[in-house]
Amino acid sequence: MLIFYVKMCHGWVEAHPEIAIEADKRAIDHLEVMTAESPGLAKFFDNWGWAWL
Repeated sequence: MLIFYVKMCHGWVEAHPEIAIEADKRAIDHLEVMTAESPGLAKFFDNWGWAWL
């Protein structure tokens, strides 16, 4: 469900290039808690890089 949501958001952002992209503070503050039960997903985000933050 999370991956579907992220993919849907990504598609929406690509369809609306006029918007500015900012890091979502809620996601930054709570990502560790949200991925605690999914080590594979946590590893993905660890390796993904957060250069845009």
